Amino acid sequence: MITFDPTYLAQFQENFRLCQTAVDNLVFTRNGLQDFFPLTGERLSQVSPESLERLDALTGRFSRLQDLMGERLFRSLMFLEGESRPRFLDVLNLMESRGIVVSSQQWMELRNMRNEASHGYLEDPSQLAMVLTTLFNRSGDLIESFSNLKRYVREVLKIAMNG
Repeated sequence: MITFDPTYLAQFQENFRLCQTAVDNLVFTRNGLQDFFPLTGERLSQVSPESLERLDALTGRFSRLQDLMGERLFRSLMFLEGESRPRFLDVLNLMESRGIVVSSQQWMELRNMRNEASHGYLEDPSQLAMVLTTLFNRSGDLIESFSNLKRYVREVLKIAMNG
């Protein structure tokens, strides 16, 4: 049986809980937008304020989950396991080696796509529609990474987590 530092375990459990809530919120938003995608530039330029709000929720919830996982959950897992890797790319590589993320390159692609959608770099409705459609489709990758982490924690570390 593996023994964990209680402080690191508590920190990991809190970050896990935050991510589980973020996953639930993203799934809820995705479910409400199923019929909306694939999105076109023409359709995007004609959406109601309510629909724009839902699209903003998708972008925000995607961003929140990726930030929570990348900046908090992955790092707290490392500390729990006694790893010390200060550079973010090292953290991603470790998560890749654990089977939690498909690849560090994919994670960075998702991050760049998220930045494009959330920071308003795209003014052309067709380009923005394409990015939002890709973000919608690829949000499943984030959810899958969280599921992979849950499985890793349960099967390898033998920690039972709620959610």
